[in-house]
Amino acid sequence: MHFQDTPAPVARTVADLATTLDAIVGYDPKDPFTVTASAAHDLGGYAEAVARDVPLHSWRIGVLETGFGEDDNPDAEPVINVIRAALSRLDELGVPTTRELEIADLAGWIEGTSVYVKQSKADIGDFLAQRHDAPVSSFMEIYDGGHFHPKNDLFHGIAAGPETIDGDLEYLQRRLNQDHFRRQVLNIFAAHRLDFLVYPTVQVIPPTRDELAAEKYQCLTFPTNTVIGSQARLPALTLPVGFTGDGLPVGLEVLGTSLAEAKMLQFARAWEKAARPRHAPDI
Repeated sequence: MHFQDTPAPVARTVADLATTLDAIVGYDPKDPFTVTASAAHDLGGYAEAVARDVPLHSWRIGVLETGFGEDDNPDAEPVINVIRAALSRLDELGVPTTRELEIADLAGWIEGTSVYVKQSKADIGDFLAQRHDAPVSSFMEIYDGGHFHPKNDLFHGIAAGPETIDGDLEYLQRRLNQDHFRRQVLNIFAAHRLDFLVYPTVQVIPPTRDELAAEKYQCLTFPTNTVIGSQARLPALTLPVGFTGDGLPVGLEVLGTSLAEAKMLQFARAWEKAARPRHAPDI
């Protein structure tokens, strides 16, 4: 969805990820939002970039403390422990690190820059209009027919949203908020001379099916940090950094500045080589 979702590949290794990105990066005349690619002088070449041996201490990182869950939250504590251990390992590897960085009222910024319920109905409608063989022709046909999981509360928010974003003042305010949020984040990079900001990908351990059925979380309030990158319109990458005591994987999100994907992949590859964080599943 425009100005909200950020599609990207998932890969088992950084080399696989770089190869996939090389295959899909670039300007697509059918998608005007890819015009940014035409302004990048060194777009692509990601597989070649990660093949170069760049040590971890080549980059400066900042730890976004307001991206962590509360210490007294039993669902956040296992994630915090794994992330802190990964940060200690980065210290041992000589990575210059600035700690205790904050974005005041981060939750408020996340709420105020979200455009899911404002933009989705129009985007889904536009997509279906181009698919003449689609079994439905609009979002409301999906919603009124009940063709979605009843516990997915996001559908109710989208259904209550506008048919079009043209002239919707709240939508325009949220888009303006995204610009303000982006500047605030980029100022942290500039003030501390950082290459990347890091924080937990998700603040809590994954909920169980029973917890979801009991509506422990709502879609728009689930404590994920993946929206920081998408709503600030900056590139982000998630690294596996370890497992909780119960064997649940934990990710560290790495946020970069515009068109910093090659550097981010090099950082990820250096971490992958130093930490060997992936465990093969027991199957």
